[in-house]
Amino acid sequence: MAALTRARQFEILREVLALAEEQGSVPLDEAAATVGITPTQLREVLDPVLFLAFRDDTGELIDQSGAFLLTDDHLSVDDGHWLRDLTTEPPDRDTTLRLLIATTTLRALLTRPAPHLDRAAQKLRAHLQVELQVPLDTPEFLEVVQQAHERGRSLRIRYLSDGADTARDREILPWRVFAQWERWYVRARDVTETVAKFFRVDRMLDAELGDVDFDPPEDHEDIPEWFDLTAQVRRVRVRVAADALERLPSPHRVEPVGAPAPGIVEVEIEVYGDRHLDHILLSLPADAEVFGPDGTGERRRSLAARLLNAYT
Repeated sequence: MAALTRARQFEILREVLALAEEQGSVPLDEAAATVGITPTQLREVLDPVLFLAFRDDTGELIDQSGAFLLTDDHLSVDDGHWLRDLTTEPPDRDTTLRLLIATTTLRALLTRPAPHLDRAAQKLRAHLQVELQVPLDTPEFLEVVQQAHERGRSLRIRYLSDGADTARDREILPWRVFAQWERWYVRARDVTETVAKFFRVDRMLDAELGDVDFDPPEDHEDIPEWFDLTAQVRRVRVRVAADALERLPSPHRVEPVGAPAPGIVEVEIEVYGDRHLDHILLSLPADAEVFGPDGTGERRRSLAARLLNAYT
């Protein structure tokens, strides 16, 4: 079996330690079966973070670490471990909401069962008393793509390139699988080529495991920032009551310009895109003064008139 990638080792470590924390103690072979590898492989993955409990021939404990323990082929978490020392008080509402968003987004990205995330999300929703949904389309062949990556196997695909009229059969080595800007990508090298490329999973018309084993390179390019948002920057200069800024929709950046009167501030607000700019303009209080750029005041009045007409 091909060597496990670093990403796969991290996933194995996370899943197994979560299992041990949840159950208190889990047999090594059971934990290995849960993550789909052999007990020997699991032991190799755990070695860098594993601390053994040493006992003498009478069974008395001689020494132990304050971290994860492996005793009699059972993996457990020591009572003094930091996971058990976390405060039992629930986080504040803002922190809970951020955790719920992160949990829900991660759950939407996964293609396999994740009961630990489901339980976490349930607790967070109960604390907030809200229901949060994150729609994210999952490409048809994402699961087989992830399998090829995790097993270190090539992937045979029928791929329709951007701008092409017909699909092409090719075999690639999937070095990295990731989601960005609501799409799934694979960084991979064609078995017949030397340069790696990025493939969109939703452009794959067919996909199956290949026969070529591979190890991903130690040093490969970072995920690129394909979208330069500089051209989408929008700025508006306004004079408004200071406390009104707290009620503006996020995200936005505020740069103070001056304070012409007590409780009144003049600021430049920066957002990305026309729709976000419109949202900001409509969210300003009626007595806010808009100074520019040219045409922004009229734009605000036009937006307000259209919104008013929709409800009259």
